Amino acid sequence: MDKAKKIRLYYGIALGVLTFVVGILYIVEVAEIYYGVGHFSREIVWDHLILPLVFTGIWAAAIVAGFLLSVIFPVKEKLRALPDNKKTLARLKKRMPAEGKGEDFQQASHMVRYHERMRLLVWACALLLCLAAAVATLFYVFDTAHYSLVSAAGEEINKVINANTLAMLKNVMPWVGIALLGCMGATAYEGFSVKRELGYVKQAVARGGIAAAPAAKPFLAVSERGEEIAVLLIRIAVFAVAVAFIVLGALNGGADDVLNKAIRICTECIGLG
Repeated sequence: MDKAKKIRLYYGIALGVLTFVVGILYIVEVAEIYYGVGHFSREIVWDHLILPLVFTGIWAAAIVAGFLLSVIFPVKEKLRALPDNKKTLARLKKRMPAEGKGEDFQQASHMVRYHERMRLLVWACALLLCLAAAVATLFYVFDTAHYSLVSAAGEEINKVINANTLAMLKNVMPWVGIALLGCMGATAYEGFSVKRELGYVKQAVARGGIAAAPAAKPFLAVSERGEEIAVLLIRIAVFAVAVAFIVLGALNGGADDVLNKAIRICTECIGLG
């Protein structure tokens, strides 16, 4: 091990220990305030957090020192790029023969088209699943019957709001989880399908007889265009749901509730202001 690597190793160990110490100090002092003193003020918080803040400053200085060490003692390492099956597949498809002889070539070509269609179908199903989840979520959110209101004050109103929020999460989060699992499943299947198709494309390239003429400006393949359109539509749907939630929260007073809770946390728990 050369000198630069040794210095970086020792620095990494020291920075890890220092980070652990800073975290422990914050946990201990906050626990002392919460369980020991029992009440909060600016003076009490400052007295208990002065030591962790000092170590935080030392930790920040160590970060700067680490940057200087990386400049003074650079480590020259050759990083190997990870294989990208999608890029490899796109590159080999350009070399794939348009025609060929033999049963092996025909079977390989058939499997290539099969995987292309299956990926498009899987992403289309994932898109429909996301749209169904978005529709079900919006139907629940915009249905006023799901929000019970009482003429009360103080803690009673907070309890009702918390109960409505909990009920909304119980009914909405499963749909969000289903949509997320659908996208994760489609992504996992795409990786598996691309890897399998790559093997068939290599077989078709090896067995083919007549190579396809390269285009001057190759257009996006139908399957790839379909995948990109599906991903784009999913992103648009997720963005639309996010905007709808933000607008709904602003209209029903959710932003004011968040602001009031933030004010109470800062004035009652932390002791600021």
